[in-house]
Amino acid sequence: MAIPNRHNLNSTITEKLQMYTDLKEELTRLCQLKTAYILPLVLSTMGIIPNKFNKRLGLFNPHPSVYTQIQKAVILNSCCISRKFMVEQ
Repeated sequence: MAIPNRHNLNSTITEKLQMYTDLKEELTRLCQLKTAYILPLVLSTMGIIPNKFNKRLGLFNPHPSVYTQIQKAVILNSCCISRKFMVEQ
């Protein structure tokens, strides 16, 4: 999971895909799977969900509220980090 700023979403997604490619190949081989998918959970600090994530998550037919719950968690976490920073100063 990663929560970058809006301007580096694509680079973070690419980084996560490259990082887990070896694991995907190993799991495919060990578990004798036909296919395996890497689904990097990357949202911006403001809860923006990239189109690539929507397409990949659609493969698993999630409940419609999953998107809202993920966005809510990211925004609350961002607020918590901001609050901690402001309290320390």
